[in-house]
Amino acid sequence: MGPLPRLLAAAFEQRAVDVLAAGAGLLLRRRGGPGDAGVDLLGRFQPHAAVAMRSGDTEPAPVPLLTILAQCKSEARPAGPVHVRELEGVLSAAAAAAAAAAGAMIARGGSHPHRHFGLLISASPFSPQAVRRGAASAFPLALLHLDASPAAGTRGGAVAASAHACVVSRTASMSPELRDLLDALRALTGGGGR
Repeated sequence: MGPLPRLLAAAFEQRAVDVLAAGAGLLLRRRGGPGDAGVDLLGRFQPHAAVAMRSGDTEPAPVPLLTILAQCKSEARPAGPVHVRELEGVLSAAAAAAAAAAGAMIARGGSHPHRHFGLLISASPFSPQAVRRGAASAFPLALLHLDASPAAGTRGGAVAASAHACVVSRTASMSPELRDLLDALRALTGGGGR
């Protein structure tokens, strides 16, 4: 990738950070570039509920902290299923690393209170095949079409105009801990998506 495409990619990544902070309350930082292991944006999300009751529990359990791993695609052509598979690969590697860390932490008497959520952000719409792949993914993830133009703005009502459809994997929509995050993403898109 030459200098100009890298600058355009970096600008789109920063736009995604700004729009997701203003419109969904997600605090992400840019990490993209060579050696980013497929993660352009990284952040954490703590659901609004501080605790959750599990069936049969008498004590509230802490709600897991979610690690957000995002990939940004600033290409002119529609994002395809290959992009979804790339994100699934990143999530798989992160889950394996977290499992190894959790094993070591649990062996020392601790716990591992967070999980990963993938976010694929594209400047172009997603192909129908990508939408199907994203919706059927075994990983908790969402696909977000974000207008690449800074002219769309990131303040007030302009935020919703810059973010379009949000497709959520069935895995993500089944998890109670993810409801706050999914609600924030859907609000960003004006309630659109599935």
